[in-house]
Amino acid sequence: MDEPNGSLLRVGWFIHEDHRCAGHRVTEPEGDAPMGGRLTDGELEQLRYLLHRFAEHDLDQFDNWRLDTSHGPVFVMLTRELPQGWSAEAFTPVQM
Repeated sequence: MDEPNGSLLRVGWFIHEDHRCAGHRVTEPEGDAPMGGRLTDGELEQLRYLLHRFAEHDLDQFDNWRLDTSHGPVFVMLTRELPQGWSAEAFTPVQM
């Protein structure tokens, strides 16, 4: 099985939120190749940048995502509060 970050999010695909309905829909941009393979160093850098930007400007209190992958679902929780019972040391700092 691939490492979790190999199937977490693929840069080149975009998550669009429609505030009129619950959830997100994932679409492939026109002209892009379908998802496949591990992320390049540039894609990982772009992913970190976009997640930081999302957290800085779009995240209110929390957002929960489920990504259906070929290895099963991946659950992503973004929150401004440390989950109860969790230590801050359990999280890897992501540098910009």
